[in-house]
Amino acid sequence: MKLSLADAEAVPMIDRKEPRFENFEKRGTRIFGILTSVAKAEVTDKVSKKKKEIVRYTVDEPEAGPVAFIGTYQLNELLSPGDKGSLVCITFGGTRETANGAMKEFKVTVSEGKIMETDARFDSITDDDIGF
Repeated sequence: MKLSLADAEAVPMIDRKEPRFENFEKRGTRIFGILTSVAKAEVTDKVSKKKKEIVRYTVDEPEAGPVAFIGTYQLNELLSPGDKGSLVCITFGGTRETANGAMKEFKVTVSEGKIMETDARFDSITDDDIGF
């Protein structure tokens, strides 16, 4: 089946927007919705200029739409690719100083069952890939 631009113009389309990004700066910030994506990404450290691998999560909030955030050590321990499709609630509890520097603390709850099934063919990461 061949498609043309005329076909696209005949079908109702919606604009897709990137998720808003949450840095968890304000104590009490909460993300609540369905975990839709757990993916590895590569970023450049602002200070050392070295590339490092991170885990990026996306949650689809019922009223606000998709929100993305970078995993911290704690978030990567509490969330896993197996949680995709589950309802999650992530609350930022604040930052505390440790011997290794400041550490953000979270309360994370996950539904006992999946709210939405995800297609395993599109999973880009497994628990073994996180490597902590």
